[in-house]
Amino acid sequence: MTKKKFTYGYDIQNYLDEALKRLKFTYSWATFDDFDKDTEFAIEKEGRKHIFVSYSHYNDGSTERKVFEGDGDGFVKRIMWLNDTSIESSNKVIKKIRLEMPRGIEDCGWYLESYEMRKHKRGGVSTLITAGDRSAGGSKAYFIPDSFFEGTFEEFLEKYNELLPGRYNIDEEVVEMNPCLKKWLGFKK
Repeated sequence: MTKKKFTYGYDIQNYLDEALKRLKFTYSWATFDDFDKDTEFAIEKEGRKHIFVSYSHYNDGSTERKVFEGDGDGFVKRIMWLNDTSIESSNKVIKKIRLEMPRGIEDCGWYLESYEMRKHKRGGVSTLITAGDRSAGGSKAYFIPDSFFEGTFEEFLEKYNELLPGRYNIDEEVVEMNPCLKKWLGFKK
């Protein structure tokens, strides 16, 4: 049995709705207004078949058209991937705490430089990890799903540590180094 390519039919709005629904798992505040304004999605008829298409509009006035060859679920994931940065940047940081971490945390030759947890204006908590070597570096934000905060602090840590790469987990030593973390995240005990 072949998999149906247009899982949600031929109306592009169905794919946008599904992408937003999935994005809300991590970005509960997200709306269509947070989507990248320079990217559009469409389902077009080309010859006798329908195709998934995205359009990227650039500052110089040019537009790039890309045909997506995958199925409907893959196209939803593409919509999500092309919009997550825009959604993240739409929710400004209002509070942050820099965590003390054990020295020498390394991942593929990049050493941890800073580890922040941040609260956002429209809700949500994220972690910003910055790492580098002697000549390069970078940062990566991880938004923490709201559902992680349901339950105890220990249950939170278990889920949180599955979200982040292993070397950046928060273990007992990190909790001891940062006694205010539990309260800052909203856990009573």
